[in-house]
Amino acid sequence: MDPEQPQVRAELGQAYLQTGEPQKALTELKKAMELAPQPYMFNAVASELAEADQQLPLALEYSKRAVTDEGVASGKVSLSQLKSEDLGITAALPAFWGTLGWIYFEMGELDEADKYLNAAWIVGQDATVAEHLAELYERQDKKPSAIHMYLLALDRVKAQPWSRVDVDKTTARLEHLSTGASKPGVRKGGYSQRD
Repeated sequence: MDPEQPQVRAELGQAYLQTGEPQKALTELKKAMELAPQPYMFNAVASELAEADQQLPLALEYSKRAVTDEGVASGKVSLSQLKSEDLGITAALPAFWGTLGWIYFEMGELDEADKYLNAAWIVGQDATVAEHLAELYERQDKKPSAIHMYLLALDRVKAQPWSRVDVDKTTARLEHLSTGASKPGVRKGGYSQRD
């Protein structure tokens, strides 16, 4: 594999994040963005940082840039001269909103998280966004809404096997909320600390 391919650098950065080497990860992720300074790469890097709960202010900056750049690109789309590549913007923008919403969630800015995650869900119907909305509702003590979104996440993951939804953990969270049983707290992907 060519080490100068942006995707290779991004995947190496992701691996470093998952093995607890955030400085090496950041170096590789920044290199990926230099090699491919496109909205999708800024969003991908922001998403990786947010999922690892690392460098959130930097993730926020990258995510905002991706949303802004993709928003500008969408404004240039002409329906009378629609090209196939223009359709990618329609799919990308809600995904980018989902990333931005999740970063706001991780930073504790729940009102901003709600705006972006809801917009992403309404337009994109993505399983990961549904799960993130469920976690937001759970944190806001909106139990019925959280249960509903966990059910939607589990339903959507059937059609989106590439999603980041861990079916076992999501099912456990759903069962916990549905039964009201008390379980030990775990940070991400498990039970909230308040459970």
